[in-house]
Amino acid sequence: YTNFEFLIIENCSTDSSVDIIKSYHHPRIRLLFENECGIPQAYNKGFKEANGDFIIVHDQDDISYPKRIESLLAYMIRKQLDICGSAFEIINERNEHVKIVNSPEEKESIFNKIFYDFFAIFNPTLAIKKDVLVKLGYFNTELLTGTDYDFLLRSMEEFNLGNNPKILLK
Repeated sequence: YTNFEFLIIENCSTDSSVDIIKSYHHPRIRLLFENECGIPQAYNKGFKEANGDFIIVHDQDDISYPKRIESLLAYMIRKQLDICGSAFEIINERNEHVKIVNSPEEKESIFNKIFYDFFAIFNPTLAIKKDVLVKLGYFNTELLTGTDYDFLLRSMEEFNLGNNPKILLK
């Protein structure tokens, strides 16, 4: 999949990641700075700056499988979803397999599972329509934890949610 922009949000890092990112010269890579430290602040910065109709989350410690973007988008379009996650593989710090997590595919199953299990839609697997983010007001930065959980709860009444059954992220 080639029709994308790659927004990298620098959010109070203390390593040499900024220098590494600046060493890449590609028109689709944009380095953005968010000085208010915190995960929801960094997400919101990227969400607001993104130019596309779809936003796909990728955290710094995760590995996307090949074809992740096109698989998520094709699934979203086919199922008419506004928010979509996927199955994923949990790995350890040595990139060794720990287990596979199969998330519920349909909205009703997600709704039933979200109250009892952390992995109804796993945040790093998310693909979201940008207009959904705008309408819901992005992630709530006032919460100390659970901003992704809060976002999903606020989205469930009005929007279509699902999970691609393919394993697309480690």
